[in-house]
Amino acid sequence: MLRIIILIALAALGALASAAIDPVLPQIRDYFHQQGDPAAIERLAKMLMGLPSLVCAFSAPFVGWLGDRFGRVRLLMGGLFIYGITGTVGLYAESIYWILGARALMGVGVAASMTLPIALIGDYYAGDQRRRVIALLAGMGTLAGFVVAMSAGGLGQYFGWRAVFALYTLPLILLVFVWRLFPEVEKLQMTQQQSQLTFKQAIQGIWYLYPILLVTVTFFFALIVHMPFYLNDHLHVMDPTKIAAVFALSTLTGGLSALSYSWLLKRLNQQQVFAVIFMFSALGFGLCALWPQYTVIIVGAALAGIGMGLVTPHINTLILMSVDPAWRGRLIAGVTSTIFLSQFLSVALTQPLTEILGYPATFGLIAMCFAALSIVAWLPRQLWWPTAKSSASL
Repeated sequence: MLRIIILIALAALGALASAAIDPVLPQIRDYFHQQGDPAAIERLAKMLMGLPSLVCAFSAPFVGWLGDRFGRVRLLMGGLFIYGITGTVGLYAESIYWILGARALMGVGVAASMTLPIALIGDYYAGDQRRRVIALLAGMGTLAGFVVAMSAGGLGQYFGWRAVFALYTLPLILLVFVWRLFPEVEKLQMTQQQSQLTFKQAIQGIWYLYPILLVTVTFFFALIVHMPFYLNDHLHVMDPTKIAAVFALSTLTGGLSALSYSWLLKRLNQQQVFAVIFMFSALGFGLCALWPQYTVIIVGAALAGIGMGLVTPHINTLILMSVDPAWRGRLIAGVTSTIFLSQFLSVALTQPLTEILGYPATFGLIAMCFAALSIVAWLPRQLWWPTAKSSASL
């Protein structure tokens, strides 16, 4: 039980990377404004939140490969050490460039903390227990973003922006528990020596999960990026509390839906779960596009959150049930990379659309895409759905 609690805490580290400093970015900008051009310092302050994600996206596959080859627990401990040491630099650094450099390196630690625990779940658990643990981690990890943001806001308000960086001592605390509670799996080392699968063979039957994840996160992240401007420009909602409430409810429903994933998978097949994901996402974006009222927008964001909350546990479960154990780390790392790359791709693709079509039309277009995907996912499997050949038992 204690090991599961630590796994849940590890799941919160993904949210900690960016959500912790988001509320105090204006304070950081104001503190360092004399170190250069004010506009440039503001851009650097915004980069403090996004840079770890970018580094994580590119380093996660390498982390997964190292974990498969040399042991996941040892690498996870090293990643937690890097995460904690570099994350706390903001407690004392007197240059924004030092903080920026440290957070770039922190991205490697974030990659380890998000990739290796999922692979370890595949090593430690099987069957229904594995599905429940994955759902629990996804749900609690989603809800952690809200908790971290609220905690950081309180620390920043009462103790100043530097106090927020004290939250990054959490990886160092978890490092001790991982060392004591997480044994390296010996059977995995034997499997690595015996496995002769090539990458093409290992990913056969699950390759389609990555483009599905890419499209889903790219579309959903548009809600996060553009909703504040939509509320301001079209609904004249200026109160930050009301804007935050939209995201808080979406996060809450996403966490609850992730917690219900194991229950849902017992009643629907793998393909139908994707159909449900796309259906709720289509309903959510459709409401946001067609009814420009604040209360309707909240409901729409909550419905979209239900769909998004199911994506990660479903894809992680399908990968763990379908791949050779020696490839788990690398293929789960692909999920981490895809999520973070999708966030950057979302801005690049949807920003021009909002400028040309406007926010309601962009949300409407995304809703139609989700609706089409939902319809296709309900079609009989033999018509289009790839047949997964399981090489590891669920």
